[in-house]
Amino acid sequence: MSEVTDLRTRRLRLRAMTVADTTRIVELYTDPRVHVHSPTGAPTVAQSRSRVRETVAAWNRDGIGHWVVEYDGRLAGVTGVRPVQLDGGTYWNVFYRFVPETWGQGIASEALRAALQAAREHVPGRRFAVRTRPTNEDAIRLALAVGMTRAPEMDSRGFITLTGD
Repeated sequence: MSEVTDLRTRRLRLRAMTVADTTRIVELYTDPRVHVHSPTGAPTVAQSRSRVRETVAAWNRDGIGHWVVEYDGRLAGVTGVRPVQLDGGTYWNVFYRFVPETWGQGIASEALRAALQAAREHVPGRRFAVRTRPTNEDAIRLALAVGMTRAPEMDSRGFITLTGD
């Protein structure tokens, strides 16, 4: 396993999240447009701050995690992976949240492809999983765009699952 904290694509920089990112990430996470498919709505400021701390700790523990995605020097979103136990095995749980103003520009798919490639190199052979609400068509479309397929046998508790290598 190797640690990859900084990635570059044609248009984007992906870097490991730090506590210094808290203010910008809290703005993203508490935006109700980003959580329109969440039955509980957007997390609170306190919950979002806690998620940033958890994300930084997870990166330190796992050597990989959620990257801050920057486009033209501005926050575009967050994407990455964390290990999760599903269907009797360990998968990379794929995460993505993007600033609404970036939607429809291919930024999320570009960032997610880079994150998935880094995860493949970090732990070769581990599969990916996206769990989302069936009404979240944008999240489903993004997962399909990066090569995932529906895995209905893994659906549970109101979530559908897409998996990929």
